[in-house]
Amino acid sequence: MKRLYQILLKLLTQKAVLYEEFIALLKTEWSVVTEHTLENLQEILKRKETLVLKMQTLEDNREKVIEEMAGTLGLPGEELTLKRLAETHSSPYSEKLIQCRNRLLSHIETIQSLNEKNKNLISRSSQSLQKSLSFIYKVDGDTGGSYHSNGKIQGGRMHSRLLNASA
Repeated sequence: MKRLYQILLKLLTQKAVLYEEFIALLKTEWSVVTEHTLENLQEILKRKETLVLKMQTLEDNREKVIEEMAGTLGLPGEELTLKRLAETHSSPYSEKLIQCRNRLLSHIETIQSLNEKNKNLISRSSQSLQKSLSFIYKVDGDTGGSYHSNGKIQGGRMHSRLLNASA
């Protein structure tokens, strides 16, 4: 059982470190979005994806260890949480488990908060961009075509023009 506690603590510590890296990426993401640098944002998204995959691997391993511990303690695996493990089976690892649990919970709260802030920033940036594009595309209230079929400009002078170079 001692070995399982050690493995569990190691996994939880690694997970906390990954959460800290993720928090740093979320803070960087905020800066990148405010600077409107697409290349940097794409790089951040790749790094976030890599971290999420690592976290998922650690979570899968944690679940296996918890299942094994639950079997040893005669408890159902789904019911064995860190809090319950620290409370039900007193061991020299109980205090460390509680500390890891609190650290992880704090990181999760920070991640949720930063995610929400970044989501709102991206939403506002997107709305601002849409409004800007709408303004650019608007041509003096003229909803008809600007050109006759012979290629000559019809109507009054246009004050703004936009050319789509990708066509």
